Amino acid sequence: MADQTILQAVFNNGRHAIHYYQEPDGTLPKTLILLRPYQPPEPTKSVSNEVVQQEVIVQIDVQSTDRMTCKMLQAKVEENLRPLGFIKLNGQGLDEYFAETKHFVDARRYRLITKLYETRY
Repeated sequence: MADQTILQAVFNNGRHAIHYYQEPDGTLPKTLILLRPYQPPEPTKSVSNEVVQQEVIVQIDVQSTDRMTCKMLQAKVEENLRPLGFIKLNGQGLDEYFAETKHFVDARRYRLITKLYETRY
């Protein structure tokens, strides 16, 4: 939401269209972003039987009635996640048009390896 391009695309009538885990009920907004964990955090390093580092994978779907809006917003999402340590997983995306919702969907998965002792995900 700190990125003005993303905010302008998903903010309408005083509400944002960024959702967690599942799409909203009813009619979909023109553009929305869906964030969901792809899997529970996985341990990557342990010390004395204590997990000290984890791998976190999230999937971020950008959906819009306009294909180029999906592409532009997904690029902005990736740009904003990179400084946080997330990298895009190659070969783990979806670029489709769903006739039943009349939305283009650009879904990508991003991976974060946490800092040591940062395990509260």
